[in-house]
Amino acid sequence: MEDLARDKEIPITLKDIREIHKLILTDIEDEHAGNYREGEVKISASDYEPPKFYEIRPKMAELGDYVQSVTSVEAEIRDLPILTATAVHAWLARIHPFIDGNGRTSRILMNLILIRRGYPICIITHEERLRYYDALEESQAGNLTPLIELVYEGVVESQEVWEQAADEQKRDMERRLQIAARLEQPVKTRAQNEYQVWFNAMELLKSYFKQFVEDVNDSRETQSVFLKYKPFGILSDEKFFALREKRSAKRTWYFGIEFNGEKRRSRYLFYFGYADFVLSPHTSVILILAKDVELNYHYVTMREINQPNRLDIFQVGFDMKEQKFVASTTGGLWEGKVEDLAYQFFDQVIQRDFGT
Repeated sequence: MEDLARDKEIPITLKDIREIHKLILTDIEDEHAGNYREGEVKISASDYEPPKFYEIRPKMAELGDYVQSVTSVEAEIRDLPILTATAVHAWLARIHPFIDGNGRTSRILMNLILIRRGYPICIITHEERLRYYDALEESQAGNLTPLIELVYEGVVESQEVWEQAADEQKRDMERRLQIAARLEQPVKTRAQNEYQVWFNAMELLKSYFKQFVEDVNDSRETQSVFLKYKPFGILSDEKFFALREKRSAKRTWYFGIEFNGEKRRSRYLFYFGYADFVLSPHTSVILILAKDVELNYHYVTMREINQPNRLDIFQVGFDMKEQKFVASTTGGLWEGKVEDLAYQFFDQVIQRDFGT
């Protein structure tokens, strides 16, 4: 029945109606479950006489054709689902094709049609039982109005109950989110504090490299050699947390340094990424050192460059627990002051790229 309600592409057939009845009576009256009656019946407290048993199959075939037509994708009656569902209920109850379970089968079939049209179900409560029986009696005489009114009221009531439940669920979810936010706030605060400490450390490192370039340029005696410093911006907290969790982040360039001599030139880039196996125990988000080997702005990391042309420094990070700078080098882990790190970088570039 859930499949019938969910899959609107497949129409409900006569076979499905009998299957619904079978589900209802299984373990109650197994011998009659899903089978048409083979005798006459009398409806208690009703003057209506159902069709003879030999009339059931042709009459059910007519009903089956109608149900299939109104539940098909090409159904013409699309704007009157309550009327359609009520008519099917009354029609099946009028044929009374089963020994027992006719009312339950009719109500389930009615609600299946309502659900497939996007309506809430109609529940006939115990308090409405007598009104329901009277409405059914009227429908047997050809007057559907009382039954339509009852179904309509039931649908409206279900809609109100559903909306109330949805509102309560929404309020409950909002309360849960508030509690979660309060519990999560200290974590967020610590994370923001961590980012700010890291941010300050990276800005300190960048300022040393920038100052180094300016001091070298101010101290040179000839105009044939000069250094160029180019900033690209700081890493946002969003990208920081992404990298810390080893997720990808785009456009993480931090700064670049270009060395220009009379006959030679070299270009280096510092960009943010994951820590390697040397630095991962000490920090998570680091600066990766890369070189523009062909001078075509295609940078290669230090680890990918063959010796002896590469620098000893691969990656640089800040150990927030120990409050010190660390680096991954050819000799393993380096720990020290940022000014010493900057000096080693410039000294090695001058030696290995310019031979002096």
